Amino acid sequence: MNSMNENNVKMLEFPQRGDERGHLVIVEGMKDVPFEIKRIFYIYGSDTDVVRGQHANKKSQFVLINVAGKSKVKVKDGLGIKIC
Repeated sequence: MNSMNENNVKMLEFPQRGDERGHLVIVEGMKDVPFEIKRIFYIYGSDTDVVRGQHANKKSQFVLINVAGKSKVKVKDGLGIKIC
């Protein structure tokens, strides 16, 4: 198992385009996201104190995009814990 470091848990910034009509963010797999996108999940209508995803994903890669609000993500690798 890989330990957590700057190479496997990091914040990504996506380019924004916009004008008086609004803003647009385009996210492309293998370009803006450093891996192939295989599935997309989204959550909405969740209360602020709800905890989700309390399970292991040992081989998966994820990108979490908040379109509104804030999230805290706790990552455990068996050796340590990182909160992003």
